[in-house]
Amino acid sequence: MGRLAVFMNDEYRTSLGNVCLGAAGLTFNTTTPVALDTANAVDYTVDGVIHNLAVLSAQAFSAGNTSIGPNEKVFFALVADAAGNVATIQGDTFKTVFQNGTTYYADKNWGVNASQTQTDPYPSNTVLQESTIQFLPGVPVSFTAIGLIKVETDTVTSFVPGITALNATGITATFYDVMTLPARTAL
Repeated sequence: MGRLAVFMNDEYRTSLGNVCLGAAGLTFNTTTPVALDTANAVDYTVDGVIHNLAVLSAQAFSAGNTSIGPNEKVFFALVADAAGNVATIQGDTFKTVFQNGTTYYADKNWGVNASQTQTDPYPSNTVLQESTIQFLPGVPVSFTAIGLIKVETDTVTSFVPGITALNATGITATFYDVMTLPARTAL
């Protein structure tokens, strides 16, 4: 019988031992659209042990999540630990870049100099990514990702977690049920 302890690397151990075993049905709360709901209770594992998360209603964003400005995107992971504590963890803010007919993703500061004016659209020190994966939040080994929320703002709207409604004008929130964090898909 296999054991997670044979994997010396936390990343491998977490990938195998921390998974969500069902679709939570993650969405925003219709009464309080600054908070999160799940439609379903889900089983999930932490370090290979199965736990159950009850249906969530009006789950607040965790303290410490920061705002994003206009024309930016960010992922939040909804996570649970072995005791059933739930939190949101924020990834790095990014934006979409179109270059030579191809869609790429870059750090939110790509193409902007210190005075906040547009610079050379293809600076040599910028690494454009073909996937959004590097912008997903890092989930600590004691938590399991239950879902992801991608928040995108339009050209004039900012988003403040727990303050701005997820269905507000200028905000696009996309919800994903996950077994674990994706490895290659551009969400």
